Amino acid sequence: MPNVTFKNLNGHGIIMAATINFPAGFDESKTYPAVVVSHPGGGVKEQAAGLYAQKLSQAGLITIAFDRSFQGASTGEPRQLENPFVSTEDVSAVVDYLTTLLTSTLTVSVPWVFALVQVTAQMQPLTTVALKRWVWSAR
Repeated sequence: MPNVTFKNLNGHGIIMAATINFPAGFDESKTYPAVVVSHPGGGVKEQAAGLYAQKLSQAGLITIAFDRSFQGASTGEPRQLENPFVSTEDVSAVVDYLTTLLTSTLTVSVPWVFALVQVTAQMQPLTTVALKRWVWSAR
C-alpha cells in the first residue's frame, strides 16, 4: 500500500494524498481494473474509504483511496472545507494521476468510481462529464 502525493490541477494549489492498493500477486504484464474510492464528508482515506479500497483490492482490483482537498493529508485552506464541486475535481485529479501509472506493460482500466458521498443534484452532471472523459481517455 504505497502512499503517494500528486498535484491537483484544479487551480487551488492542492497537493493530494492517496494510498494505492495492488491485488495479491500483482503482475505488471496483466491488465487490471482500477477503482477510485472517495471518503464521506469529514472522513479521511484511512477510514471507510481505505477499508473499502483494501477489500476491493483483495478481490483483484487496483484501488486508490484519497483524501479530498482540504481534508486529511491533502493540503488546502481552510481545513475541513466541504465543497462538492471541488470534490468532483478531486476525483478527476485522481483519475488523471492513475493514467500516469501506465507503462508499456501495465494497463489500468478504471471502469467506475466508488464514492462514499451523497451526490447532489449540482454535482451529478459534473461527475458524469468527468467520468465520460476519463473512461474515454483510458481506453
